Amino acid sequence: MPPQEIHKFHTNTVATVYHAKTPSTYLRAMNPIEEHPLERCADLWYNDGTVVLQAENMLFKVYRGILEEQSPFFADLFTLPQRESNESEKYEDCPLVPMTDPAADVRVFLKAIFDYKFYSDVKTITDYNMILSVVKLSHKYQIDHLLRHSLPTFTAVYPPSLKNWDIREGRRQYKPLTAAYGKALPIFVIELARTTGIDVLLPSALFECCSLSINEIMYGVPTPDGTVLCLEARDQVLILQARERLSQLFRTKVFAFVYSEDTLQSVAAAPAPYSAPARRANWRKVHEWVQGVSEPGCWADPLTRSFPWDAFKIAYQGQRAYQIKQREFSSARQAVWSELPVIFNLLPWDKMKRDSLRK
Repeated sequence: MPPQEIHKFHTNTVATVYHAKTPSTYLRAMNPIEEHPLERCADLWYNDGTVVLQAENMLFKVYRGILEEQSPFFADLFTLPQRESNESEKYEDCPLVPMTDPAADVRVFLKAIFDYKFYSDVKTITDYNMILSVVKLSHKYQIDHLLRHSLPTFTAVYPPSLKNWDIREGRRQYKPLTAAYGKALPIFVIELARTTGIDVLLPSALFECCSLSINEIMYGVPTPDGTVLCLEARDQVLILQARERLSQLFRTKVFAFVYSEDTLQSVAAAPAPYSAPARRANWRKVHEWVQGVSEPGCWADPLTRSFPWDAFKIAYQGQRAYQIKQREFSSARQAVWSELPVIFNLLPWDKMKRDSLRK
């Protein structure tokens, strides 16, 4: 089966869940819902509703017309030829539509559709599992406006500025997102960005994928729940090409100062107050660090900040010159960040930021 046809593969089930653009295939791929006592969802049970959705043993009676209006997937689903009448496919004279998604996710997703106040201000929501439920099912069922409404959650972790990239791990959104997706998070975000056209998420997410192994880039990364998320072929090519370019920038731009002529001359001169043996010993620490992260085939991250500056300060020639090199380093990192859209064949940062605000 071609990779582009697979959206997600669950390792704990035989069923393959296909991309939501093919509702008939999706329905064929669904596992039968096990029989359990059915329960109505009190806050999503409209007496005049026109369709009943079933997730696990939970029933939701909502409005077919609203689902059709907001979701191309449901619009296509409801136009499929109906099979001969079967009582098991109806509930209280309404069509009964089974869903393979967890009931808790479906409840939050439907609340976001049918209760405006529930999801009107994403920035005030502190339950990130709720946001992820909306995002996952909005993506699956093609409700793009809900995806765009969730954008601030993701730009906090995949920001358009280097300053915010450096503090992303301290953002309140970071831990819940990484807990949900693990190392596969950037792949999910790339798919989200491609689906919604919110390209401003792409440079940093594609960049993070460069840190994956070749095997993970080519064959996917499992999430904590066992789902394997795979990159599209075009993104695989972009990332593999970018890895080489970015590793080159690590050596020739960001850390070029380590092997610059003035650095080497300074280390050799060894003026007071640092003894020559101490400077050479610390220089070896710097050299070993650079060698360790720039071996052939290794990912050399040009945006890393984990450089042995204390050893470099001793190996070089004190505070003032050390500060000059730090400024050169910071300037080079910013230049690499500015170049990311070009490296990944995207529009400039400013253009992508303006476009994201209009969506």
